[in-house]
Amino acid sequence: MIQSIKKCTAMDVRNFVRGVISGGLMGDCYGYVYEDRPVVKFDVPLKLVTDTLSGADRSQLIYTDDTQMGLATLRSLRCTNELVPSHLAREYAEDYFKDGSHRYYGGTVPSVFRENARNNYENPFSYAATLFKGSGSYGNGGAMRVSPLALYGLKLSEIEFDTGTTFRILPASSDRLLFPIHRRNSTCITPGSPNASGHVGKAADDKIKKLVIDVTRLTHTHPLAVCGALLQAHAVRLVWSIVSKSVGAGQLFPSQFLDQLLTRLRAVHHEFVKWNDPKWEDAIASYRQKFESIKSLLVPSLNPPVDKVVESLGHDLKAINSVPLSIFAFLRSLRPIEGIPLQSIPLRCLVYTIGLGGDTDSNACMACSLAGGYVGLEPWQTCTDSPIPHGILARCERLSVVNEMIDWLGSRLAE
Repeated sequence: MIQSIKKCTAMDVRNFVRGVISGGLMGDCYGYVYEDRPVVKFDVPLKLVTDTLSGADRSQLIYTDDTQMGLATLRSLRCTNELVPSHLAREYAEDYFKDGSHRYYGGTVPSVFRENARNNYENPFSYAATLFKGSGSYGNGGAMRVSPLALYGLKLSEIEFDTGTTFRILPASSDRLLFPIHRRNSTCITPGSPNASGHVGKAADDKIKKLVIDVTRLTHTHPLAVCGALLQAHAVRLVWSIVSKSVGAGQLFPSQFLDQLLTRLRAVHHEFVKWNDPKWEDAIASYRQKFESIKSLLVPSLNPPVDKVVESLGHDLKAINSVPLSIFAFLRSLRPIEGIPLQSIPLRCLVYTIGLGGDTDSNACMACSLAGGYVGLEPWQTCTDSPIPHGILARCERLSVVNEMIDWLGSRLAE
């Protein structure tokens, strides 16, 4: 089964960045409206979309921890030009303390921020690893914020991305003009300085560690959580590899897409990931089983109802449920869905993912970031027939800040 977009030429990376981040923002803001409902009839979020497009409803929609942490990740990387765990831990915590209590952060995450602040952000991985009797959180908190991070690493080869070797992206010459940073009691630091890492004086700190794993384990250390974040990150990279082809751009084979994600997951090498450990073996086996369920649900002749999808995949904040559901929602939205008369793939994905209920903000954030990246979004696309119309994005909180980040990251990757 092949799903294609109409435009069969290679996509500009700046349009891909805009599509991924705008799609994620849309999914987060609109999905939050229906957070934690068992299921939502399609006509409910569909009305939200149509009322927005008609101008009948222009009230602002807030973003949640998904977007706040995704932006903080990029902001830290931009400031330090590499992953500096203590700096990123501070960014996360200060955002939460100043403006995060209403953003639906997961139950244990604020405690991580408070503990790291109490320890002056030294050894920032340690506390999260002690949660749940040492097993760590298995929620979707790593996966929900990883799409912007995956974009940041697009210049890396698969080997570099999977091993963390040779990772360092130098700032663009116009870097300071694109996205000015206004810091709150923290400064950009030089990697290698005493405060550059949670492991002071350790020679390995000068080496770049695995991006996704280290960013995730600042808050989530369970193998299911880490694998979920890796799968979402690789999904972003895999979509880019599809739409950036000069010939046949946009051709997507769902079963092959899923198989490649599992192959890439198994190829990851990092000291924290121990594939010979039963816990890690069980994690990858669990995702493999969920992906087989996705393949069954995607058979066109079946057209499974919402309750069947939720029964098979789950829809709550556990990474093992949330990540497969989001990837499924993206793949299912590549073709028409009964009850959702929308031509736009990202908008169709938004309504469909919300209709599946559960952790709708994070699920829609992940699914719509993939859908947005698949179609891409150009700056001039502001009309109602745009893949993600401006009227839809205009209701999202702090859109101008998000757009500045998009411009900076897109320009950086286009060099």
